[in-house]
Amino acid sequence: MKWLIFAQALQEEKANRTEIFFTSNKCDSEKIILNKNEKSLKDILEKIPSSDGFLFFSDVENSALILSCVLGFCYGKNMPVLVLDEEKKFIKLFPCENKKLSLKNFYSENELFNWLEKNIENLKSESLKRANKNSLLEQGISCSADSFEFYLEKEKTGICKSILNSGIDVNSKTLQGVPLLCVATRNDSKEMLELLLEKGADINEVSEDRGYSPVMDAVWRKNYEIAKLLIDHGADLSTMSSDGQSILVLAVGNGNSKIVKLLLNSGADPDVKDSMGMSARDYASLFKNEELMKLMGKK
Repeated sequence: MKWLIFAQALQEEKANRTEIFFTSNKCDSEKIILNKNEKSLKDILEKIPSSDGFLFFSDVENSALILSCVLGFCYGKNMPVLVLDEEKKFIKLFPCENKKLSLKNFYSENELFNWLEKNIENLKSESLKRANKNSLLEQGISCSADSFEFYLEKEKTGICKSILNSGIDVNSKTLQGVPLLCVATRNDSKEMLELLLEKGADINEVSEDRGYSPVMDAVWRKNYEIAKLLIDHGADLSTMSSDGQSILVLAVGNGNSKIVKLLLNSGADPDVKDSMGMSARDYASLFKNEELMKLMGKK
């Protein structure tokens, strides 16, 4: 995140303290002393697009025009514009009532630094989201579940990471109703799966096409590693698919004894009936799969 700091010579010491704060919090910053640097207004305004946080220490007379330009640039972008307004002059010209402006006035240096301390990590996080979103839009890529699915199928994991880091709802679904976790699972992408779980995706969100949860998709894919990962994160094993199949019935149908054993050891019920009135145990017997029958034991 890069901050642009505007100050008069009289407030330079305060601006310096802010620069130290930003550096200690791993933010870039540039300080402009309005009545000292002798920069033209054009030079100053050209710096605005390369920043995504703005802090004003100077008085109304010297910086009202610049602040107006900054507010215009930030309109609707959720970029922080902070003003130390100790004489309460800015508030009269720029009241903080417009929700599309992230303008915030402070009436003491203490109040300003207390607010920054509490909010700097969130501000950095929002800055990263904006950067990822802007980068994608410059490439003509939308920040959507369908874009995520499209590029994951092409194994473009870098683009997929940018989509997830752009602020997209991690529980969003494709137009076909497939949650991002199911998309990652169906593409055998452990990396994307872990990133989604880290960001708080609902581990039990069910797809609208098959009625599968992510762990059911993993079983359907015969992907033991991803199935175990999801189970270790607390995946529910009692979900029934849209055609009335339990997760163990899926596993038995695939004939994967390693996954059947994992599910049984994790509490999956072998006697839950499907829409045909058959259980996983019944199918193991029907298929004469002695290994699976042995794993399930006698009823």
